[in-house]
Amino acid sequence: MARRAQAPPLALNGARLAPADLTALRWRPVTAHGAWNGRQQVLLDNQISRGEAGYFVYTPLYLDDCACAVLVNRGWIAAGPDRQAIPDVGFAPAQFAIRGIAAPPPPAGFGARAGRAEALAAGILRVQRVDAAELSQRLGVAVSPLTVLLDPAAANGYRREWQPPGLRADRHYAYAAQWFLFALIALGLAVKLNSRRR
Repeated sequence: MARRAQAPPLALNGARLAPADLTALRWRPVTAHGAWNGRQQVLLDNQISRGEAGYFVYTPLYLDDCACAVLVNRGWIAAGPDRQAIPDVGFAPAQFAIRGIAAPPPPAGFGARAGRAEALAAGILRVQRVDAAELSQRLGVAVSPLTVLLDPAAANGYRREWQPPGLRADRHYAYAAQWFLFALIALGLAVKLNSRRR
């Protein structure tokens, strides 16, 4: 991932990538230009930032040279206490050039299934997983299976603190605490059972 991050940016426009190329494209810097569709937003549910629940906001960028779109992760926004409240994520559609990192969608949470897109309002979908095939049908355009993590310095975004997958320290602290707890339970059981025998 570190080696790919140092590669020169690859232009998505006109790339005509085969499915095998998409794997090699992960975690590389990319550029793209096209038209934002601010009237079609996808909110990926159950995303945590700084201990608070919210959404990743994905907006389709319709590439200039093809009838296709790439989902751009514009960052994290708080969900708030009311699940029925709709966050304000809209903006005026416009031509735009972006820079970011090509990334696979986040892994689906436990029990999340495709086909569960929920229309919160006109043009705003709440999903439990980013499924390119399902979103292609919903949005009426071919959606790339890779997404773009928008550059933190770019406009039209929200909180963007991109982390490499699986490398957060808090997960390792949780595992360590869990195994120390198991060790204490085993020690307590051993002492209790052996003291009864005596």
